[in-house]
Amino acid sequence: MKVATKRLENCQTEMIIEVEPERVEEAMRKAARSISEQTKIPGFRPGKAPYHVVLQMFGRQTVLEEALEDLGPKLYSQALDEAGIDPYGPGKLVDIQWEPLVLTFHVPMPPEVDLGDYRRLRLDVRPVEVTDEEVEKALEEARKAHAVWNPVDREARMGDQVVFQVTFAEEDSLPETSETVLGEDTTLLPGLAEKLVGMRAGETRTFELTFPEDWDDEGLAGQTRTITVTVQEVKERELPDLDEMPALMGDFPDLDALKAHLRSQLMQAKEKERDEELIDKAFTILTEQAKISYPDFMLEEAIEDILADHDSVLRGQGFTLDDYLRVLHIEREAYRQQQKPEAEQRLRRALVLTKLAELEKLAVEDQEVEARADSLVESSGNPEMMQQVYRMPELQRYLRNQLLVEKVRQRVLEIVTGRAPELPAEKPSEEAAGGAE
Repeated sequence: MKVATKRLENCQTEMIIEVEPERVEEAMRKAARSISEQTKIPGFRPGKAPYHVVLQMFGRQTVLEEALEDLGPKLYSQALDEAGIDPYGPGKLVDIQWEPLVLTFHVPMPPEVDLGDYRRLRLDVRPVEVTDEEVEKALEEARKAHAVWNPVDREARMGDQVVFQVTFAEEDSLPETSETVLGEDTTLLPGLAEKLVGMRAGETRTFELTFPEDWDDEGLAGQTRTITVTVQEVKERELPDLDEMPALMGDFPDLDALKAHLRSQLMQAKEKERDEELIDKAFTILTEQAKISYPDFMLEEAIEDILADHDSVLRGQGFTLDDYLRVLHIEREAYRQQQKPEAEQRLRRALVLTKLAELEKLAVEDQEVEARADSLVESSGNPEMMQQVYRMPELQRYLRNQLLVEKVRQRVLEIVTGRAPELPAEKPSEEAAGGAE
């Protein structure tokens, strides 16, 4: 067997295998026996028909194709070993020359990522500040969180808590009881809060409301429905006095100390938001500047991942991706092609992140994974069950990957702000050390 290789674009190697006639003949005789065992040949018991009879009855090409079913994978594996190729994914047979038998495979190789002098990237860090107004607003939100709701015998106003039942005139359904704070509940059907204003406990009203075009329930989106609402309770919020807040919020000696704490929390939140923006901007720049190539199958897998994500979201709403495409009259292949730009961007960013982890010598230790799992278990509502869940291999891999992403993002932040630690010097290899002597 002769093996020739040639490097192609997109991280592929072309591998051409020329097979000895003797080996082809041996494989064809084995295939002929298999054919005679599975097919009734007049005048012969199963598996006993002579080779020349099988060739005459089925033709050389058919027997050769049958032989290749068994011989092809063996030739591919042997050729990889002889050529010293470690494929990054499954190879693809792209051409067959039958006489003599010559097979041409395209073998995917690992992706290549060149980030250039990425450590020279610097970004301006915008200063953040917290105003007195923002502190006062945070204090007011804290008072609302510790408020007491008291029933009142009056018409509902904005800011009141209202418990009510809703029925749809067009549907045969049971009334649904809901609770909302008027003017503050972003999940409430638009326009409903205004209808509830002015109603008292025990009062019923019927009116029409139009659902937004982007409403979660596609059966109601953009539709106008007749709704009957019965108010069951109206409550007003009683805020705690300001001098009560230090004790309610923790062990703060006075209101000034509580405000200082709130200011610190707001500052941390703003700094985190700014840092996340810096990191995302840095990744965008690094991805755009990087020289990246990868085998085609990786992009196909990235597209399939997006389709799986879309299908999962739709299933949460009682649909499937195929249902969605049928409604929109879109062919699945056309929809796949629409996802290609996003899939390519995701793939490039993932490859950049992986390369950064390699260059920065970042890794996740087993104890870090265990610590993250323990933390999640402790914060869960069912520690005994979650203890088993987070010990599952796939969850352990997910946590390890999550921790690595966090480490890489933190290192990118350090790089663009000029605070990255020096990389450890490469140790000279034994061969280089020997040559230096």
